[in-house]
Amino acid sequence: MGPTKIAKKNSPNKFKSPPKKSPIKKIKKSSRNWSEEERFVLRTFINKYNKELQQVQKSTADARISAESSLLYVNLKV
Repeated sequence: MGPTKIAKKNSPNKFKSPPKKSPIKKIKKSSRNWSEEERFVLRTFINKYNKELQQVQKSTADARISAESSLLYVNLKV
């Protein structure tokens, strides 16, 4: 007697292995040559962004401190 239908379906020659994972690709550095002007523009933009970020952080910290101090003042008044 031959194999059953279930055995035929699960036979090793019909089994497909899962696809292999691709190797991790390395991030390639840009081969583009930047001109001095482009570097200068990029540096000034980054410096300007950092200064604005620091100002925003300082203003939010100042606002938080003033809110906390006003709450303390109200609590002391009552």
